Amino acid sequence: GVALIAVSWAFDGWNNITYIAGEIRDPGRRLPMALIGGTFLITALYLLVNVVYFSALPMSEVVGEVRIAEKASTALWGPTGAALVSGAVVVSTFGALNGAIFVGPRVYYAMAQDGVFFERAAKIHAHFGTPSTAILAQAVWAGFLTLTGSYEQLFTYVVVVSLIYWIATAASVFTLRKKRPELHRPYVTWGYPWVPLIFIVSTGAVLINALFARPIESLAGLSITLLGVPVYFYWRRKVT
Repeated sequence: GVALIAVSWAFDGWNNITYIAGEIRDPGRRLPMALIGGTFLITALYLLVNVVYFSALPMSEVVGEVRIAEKASTALWGPTGAALVSGAVVVSTFGALNGAIFVGPRVYYAMAQDGVFFERAAKIHAHFGTPSTAILAQAVWAGFLTLTGSYEQLFTYVVVVSLIYWIATAASVFTLRKKRPELHRPYVTWGYPWVPLIFIVSTGAVLINALFARPIESLAGLSITLLGVPVYFYWRRKVT
């Protein structure tokens, strides 16, 4: 049910490093290592944390608990331990935010370079060497979104759209294999065609679940994304 949306949000960002592939040395070797290794590491950490939660609390107290980390740490180490764990949660949140700030603007930057977004978004800061205008644009948009809904509503917006992108990305493996067989492929999808096919089907099931479990938030996220379609074609026509 709704839990799958939160789980998807917890793993969202696994693919963000691909946005900066052009800034990575030997991306053909290092990107797969980072994607696969990072995903396995995060999965292991999540499992270990949940083992701690279920060891500290009975199932009846875990179900429906929003501040589970604080409650479990209180049961294990008392108020002082709970305060330390809560602080660690805040620090980890800033760490995740740092990653989003780092990679997100690269999308607008690349779009501007391709001529399908405002030219200023491709501007590089003279001193820091970063896409400063794109970073500022993302900050303004993120600030606006924080005023329009709750945390749960916002991550539902993101998850539904992200699931569609994940499906489209996996489907592109089939398309490129057929239409562009001559492309150099430093990394070849393991278990093709079954692995991408299983990914598409399972991700599609989560997407359908999200649409039924949170229809209003899901449609809101889709609507915001669809607003970009005519904008894209407008810019594309200007380029061509």
